[in-house]
Amino acid sequence: MGEKGENAMLDPADMRARAQRCRELLRIAVRPEVKEQLREWAEEFEEDAAALEGGTRRGGADAE
Repeated sequence: MGEKGENAMLDPADMRARAQRCRELLRIAVRPEVKEQLREWAEEFEEDAAALEGGTRRGGADAE
């Protein structure tokens, strides 16, 4: 995606921008399964941004 490439490490601002884009698309999506996927991605991008800012990975220590 973009110049950074699909596998490049994204910073918190990039993650939040992707979450916002998912929320924008969610407003115009029609199919329930698409809406649900966009909702999930937005939440995951926000969690990833917070984890990057806090120096932890999504899921934290409790995920193990």
